[in-house]
Amino acid sequence: MPRQWPPPSKPSTSADAVLLSNRLQALVQAFDLARRTRRNILENLLWATLYNGLMLPFAALGWITPVWAAIGMSVSSLIVVLNALRLTRLPGVAASSSHPQPATA
Repeated sequence: MPRQWPPPSKPSTSADAVLLSNRLQALVQAFDLARRTRRNILENLLWATLYNGLMLPFAALGWITPVWAAIGMSVSSLIVVLNALRLTRLPGVAASSSHPQPATA
């Protein structure tokens, strides 16, 4: 295993969250993003489970054609993706996740 230099400090290697600035608001934003992400995952799981639970018996009984099943699955996948993309509209999420903001005095 390659050695890191300088060696990482103990708190940063064992912490659940590490603040890289003096802004405590970043911690609040991180917890808010985590809460919204969890809710979003549960919504997507619920949507996919309901769709598949309702459409599987219809397809098994031959009540819908494979073309309509494929269209329905495509729409279901699109809804899940669009639902997940809602997280990027949160203030500060898109900017802070890819590039750290400079500290202001």
